[in-house]
Amino acid sequence: MLTEPMLAVNLYASGNVTSILQERNNGQYGLGGLIGNLGSGIVLRDSQASGTVRADGPITSLGGLIGMNSPGTFLNNCRANGDVSGPNGTGDPNGGLGGLIGTNFGTIENSLAYGNIKAGTGFAGGLAGENRGTIRDSYAYGNAEGEIAGGLVGANN
Repeated sequence: MLTEPMLAVNLYASGNVTSILQERNNGQYGLGGLIGNLGSGIVLRDSQASGTVRADGPITSLGGLIGMNSPGTFLNNCRANGDVSGPNGTGDPNGGLGGLIGTNFGTIENSLAYGNIKAGTGFAGGLAGENRGTIRDSYAYGNAEGEIAGGLVGANN
């Protein structure tokens, strides 16, 4: 049993990330500039990604840094720099496209995203496409375009 959170510090990725997944199976798929799916109990600090993140098929959540995080995750002082785009939002009514994170179930603090977000349909947000967690002291710079869009968060559930 995990009693202490797992700590990941000073991670960095540079380059473009593209998914060519054509069929959606049951399950959740995340696509991110650094991490696709971040599991619960992980603390990510002082980390960043730069480059574009693009899906040409049905991905649940897309983010400049992380596609999707689980409840119990904590991001502090993280950043993403680059554009995020998907053909139809995500193809999932519970997913999102965000400059930092596609779908947030955890906590984000002191983080920022630079870049443009483009979703044909679905949730698009400068920082998070969809937020089901907590966001504090964080910022987004860029345009967000989608069926449901916001400068910081596309949908806050």
